[in-house]
Amino acid sequence: MILRGEKREIGKRKEIEVSEKEREILEKLEKEGIKERIGPLRIKGELVPQTVILTSGEKAVFKPRREGFLLRYERASYLMSSFLFRDIFPELPLVPPTVIREIGGQKGIFQLFIPETKTLVKIDLKKAEKGLKEQLLALLIFDYIINQKDRIGNLLITKEKPERIFAIDNEEIYPSSPVSKLPPEIFDVEIPLRIKEDLRNFCNSRDKVERTLADVLKQKEIDFCFKRAERILEVIEKYGRIPKEKEEYLEDIRNKEGRVKQTELTNF
Repeated sequence: MILRGEKREIGKRKEIEVSEKEREILEKLEKEGIKERIGPLRIKGELVPQTVILTSGEKAVFKPRREGFLLRYERASYLMSSFLFRDIFPELPLVPPTVIREIGGQKGIFQLFIPETKTLVKIDLKKAEKGLKEQLLALLIFDYIINQKDRIGNLLITKEKPERIFAIDNEEIYPSSPVSKLPPEIFDVEIPLRIKEDLRNFCNSRDKVERTLADVLKQKEIDFCFKRAERILEVIEKYGRIPKEKEEYLEDIRNKEGRVKQTELTNF
């Protein structure tokens, strides 16, 4: 249940609305120690994600800082999902609760472990039931906004119905790139009203979102995420869907006329 108006401090100058369950989980991830570690933290000398049991018994995934792994992007993806599509994902957001912390001299992220799930390796909107289809459409738009280019293998779905999805492994998003492609599955599919309204609310909440993301995203990255959100909302409000002919307009936020030359990317 979302507690409307219930706000939780997430560091200085940042606040998000959370469910009661989400608030309790964040408390555990932020403060509790590790009771038990399941599996190795290193394989052949390389740091790898590790499932841990916290002192309360809650399971989490600990991802240690390692080369090429940006902790702030994992955290930013969670915070962004805390504002987007919460009518569709009311109890827990699309990205499982995630915090950055140091424990035992090792800095990394703690993310809620989601039990009884399997990896969804293919997004098939045509075969998905109504509830799942709405979730998948929200995911595709979310990935477009944060510029997640590699969702294959990084999407969990619950084994039992009603099915629920969770977007994990978001360390390799590209929010600072002006180029972000939509997958072909989303074109010319009717977009549910809830998604359109949620996008509009997100765009109208920019000040609060910026305060929340200030410590994990650069201003340019935030600007680009909002530009993509505003552009896709503009198209959805006009057509009720995302026409294939709007692909070039959406894929590069710098040029309303469509695609720009690749050589111009370095000059932006």
